[in-house]
Amino acid sequence: GEAHGSPAATSGATAVPTPSPTAPPAPAALVMPTCSQVALPTIPPRVATGELVEITRDGDQGNLAEIVPGPVAAAAALAAPQVRSCAWGPPNSDGGVYLALAEMTQDQWSAFAGQLAAGGWTAADVGGAPAYTQVTGVDELSGGPAEWWYVYQSGVWITFAWTSTPEVRAAAVAGAAAVNP
Repeated sequence: GEAHGSPAATSGATAVPTPSPTAPPAPAALVMPTCSQVALPTIPPRVATGELVEITRDGDQGNLAEIVPGPVAAAAALAAPQVRSCAWGPPNSDGGVYLALAEMTQDQWSAFAGQLAAGGWTAADVGGAPAYTQVTGVDELSGGPAEWWYVYQSGVWITFAWTSTPEVRAAAVAGAAAVNP
């Protein structure tokens, strides 16, 4: 028959399974930083003074693929599950300062970084995050170099197009790290 008189059956205690202390946490879904979270500490002087607006576009994989230099970056942009482009500039413009955020795994970044290195991009560091940079021409507005920066931080590939400053790059890296520590 049944053991109705056992201590476990009469104590009213309920066994609750406890997670193993050595079990790794489940991977969290990537939270794409907002443009405000990677906001610029200062707007570079090449942007006209006065009121500046933030322009945000989500899901722009095709647009990002069209503007990044080279087929390797275009393929990475098209493969990204999430893309957000951020620009800051005068009202009714396409923005004077631009960056893009795209979801990318560490394995995808490693493969991408290897292809960039093989393609002549220069390895760099931005706020402790791995980066690659390349000058692709002359920036028409500033007359300085048109420089691209690709940085990887916390599951986010950050693209800085044309002209950016070290402060702008550092702010974006810190913002991405704060959203997905």
